[in-house]
Amino acid sequence: MMMLFSCKVSTEKGKEKLDDAVTNMSNQIEMMKDTEMRNAVEGLFGLGSTPDFSKDNFSATPQNIQKIIGVGYAMKETFVNKYSFFSTQKIGDEQFSLTQHAGTYTWNKTTEDWDFQSTPTDKVVVLFPSKNSSSNDCRFEWSKYQEVKSTDGFYLPTVIYAELFKDDKTIAVVDVEVEYNLATEIPKMVKFYLELTPVKFKLDYTFENKIAKFSASVKKGSKKINEIDAEITFTNEEMYDVVSGSGTYKMYDVEKSRLILKIVFEFEDGFDKDCASFNELASIKLYTSSNRLIGEIQCDDNDECGMIIVFNDGQTKDVCYYFDKMEREIENALDDF
Repeated sequence: MMMLFSCKVSTEKGKEKLDDAVTNMSNQIEMMKDTEMRNAVEGLFGLGSTPDFSKDNFSATPQNIQKIIGVGYAMKETFVNKYSFFSTQKIGDEQFSLTQHAGTYTWNKTTEDWDFQSTPTDKVVVLFPSKNSSSNDCRFEWSKYQEVKSTDGFYLPTVIYAELFKDDKTIAVVDVEVEYNLATEIPKMVKFYLELTPVKFKLDYTFENKIAKFSASVKKGSKKINEIDAEITFTNEEMYDVVSGSGTYKMYDVEKSRLILKIVFEFEDGFDKDCASFNELASIKLYTSSNRLIGEIQCDDNDECGMIIVFNDGQTKDVCYYFDKMEREIENALDDF
């Protein structure tokens, strides 16, 4: 009896921990706003035109600007939109080569346009000012890009590497490696790394024998902020229907790297049929840093939100109550983003 009690916390303590988690999410957004990457990107977006990565037609045109604002248009086209894992849109029926767009694109403050130089020949370099800067103190270098042709003839990115510098100091890095099932165009391995100094994002993902496994983390310097490990089983290699899954999510304090909240979940086939099935076949439990149970999330047809947190003493709270608080915190944090 004593051991059972020690593995749980009171409802009031549990609510306090959930409130701490909401506040910490806001603090994480504030931390993101302080990265130098934001200052650099705001400077680029404020120029009024973006480089046209075409040697034969250098000047930035309204048509190009309307497509996607930012230095990463070519990267956006070849990375995000051609990733079948993130989007069903297929625009990769033509092969993309980084050397076709290689050279240096320099913002000319006097002409308010881009000057082009055909060197280097193996990467794209963009020189531009950060926000409120009078000089081109930022340098974007896109140095690696490879792709593979799928069975249906679409070109999919397999290697991407790019860096952003300010005053010759690295402030952002993207490093991506992907392997695909060429028949389905679904990634079977992804290694993704994104650094927005001092924040670091890392994802390791595999999909084999109908099972997707992924491990992701966010760090501030060497300190963990968020991490998740999960495994999802599908009915087939095309990831149409989910059969079962399990995983753990952990949120850490931004400044102290102290664990604030742990969520452990698992579910079996049929959990999404109705509330009764969810409560029977799915489990979402909330824990404190000391691994003491706060409560668990259940489905409730009689609740306006549809989902409730059931605390250890039987008291309940709408899940939407915390979602709404998170939404308000995020909106407040993003007001001046």
